[in-house]
Amino acid sequence: MIGLMETDSRYYALFYLRHNLLYALNLFFTGLADDAIARLQKSLSNTKNTTKPEDVEDLRICLAMFLALRNDRGSLKQLTLLTRTDAWYEKKMGMLWTIRKNLMEILIQAQFDNIELATSRLSSFRRRYKKYLQKASEERVLVFLRLVEKYLQKPDVTYDTNYRGTVLNFLNQAQNNDIFTLTFIAWLMARWEKKNTYEVVLNLVNPQN
Repeated sequence: MIGLMETDSRYYALFYLRHNLLYALNLFFTGLADDAIARLQKSLSNTKNTTKPEDVEDLRICLAMFLALRNDRGSLKQLTLLTRTDAWYEKKMGMLWTIRKNLMEILIQAQFDNIELATSRLSSFRRRYKKYLQKASEERVLVFLRLVEKYLQKPDVTYDTNYRGTVLNFLNQAQNNDIFTLTFIAWLMARWEKKNTYEVVLNLVNPQN
């Protein structure tokens, strides 16, 4: 990819931001969070009017996630910049991307004690996507949502052994081993481990460390 970008300006324009996104993800999940965040911030500052909005949204949601996992309130600012409608995101970015975005918004608002807003977003999410998720055999998202809802209603539920067992069982399912699902599970685990979510997710991604 780099070779194509260096020799043909058309490929540079097409792949530059996508390459930076993948590079930043690799940095972040190998423990180089500061470098990853700086990479995304620089990429966003260098966008132009001709930049595909989909590429910008990809960078911004990733930056919001990185900051949130580091417990940086700057993630809230990034959320306010994701201003397009769910319908736009569903059409341009896909249903999976939009669902992850909405779940991440709920977690970030909860993380910074905006419980009422997080609860409202959770209810809206369920109304909009419940039937779709059931039809797509993605009930696991609804299971995760119930775990989050229980936490919002009663934060002390994280001390309950049955609650923890459900979360850990969720973790051990092969279908939940992709990096983004692991970050959501790590967020729940961090509530009772009293750790930065980034620490937890690194341990899940790189258990040998």
